[in-house]
Amino acid sequence: MYVRIENHHGFIIKGFRSQIVGLEDFSRARKKLLNSLDKININPRVTYGVILSPQSDMLTVEAYIAGIIGNSSMTLNGMQEVLISSGRYVIASMGNETYDVFELLTSLRDAAFFRFRQAPIVEKYIRNTETGECDIELWVPIE
Repeated sequence: MYVRIENHHGFIIKGFRSQIVGLEDFSRARKKLLNSLDKININPRVTYGVILSPQSDMLTVEAYIAGIIGNSSMTLNGMQEVLISSGRYVIASMGNETYDVFELLTSLRDAAFFRFRQAPIVEKYIRNTETGECDIELWVPIE
């Protein structure tokens, strides 16, 4: 895993919202997105997962949106939009390894190197077009 800090401009993610009970709900939401996009012959190289948490605790997940960068010409029933705010993010980059998002967020929080800000946490999945495997980045908003 590699960690860096970057500034990003805001952008919109358009996707499917799921209530989260456990980690398996993240992959279920992603499968729904990928199946829906496949039906309309859209195979993006980059997809996103947006973790929505209450202001008081970034480890409590209220909902998850699996989506792609917003495109006004793309409409699928049930899609919602969420704004990814501009600002600084600490970004943990992983290869195609599996990881526990809650374990990683706990490690970042407990390290106390960063002052977190209230904004959605973002998973960025970057698909290798040759192998089909995805590299993953976890973006955590910081001040």
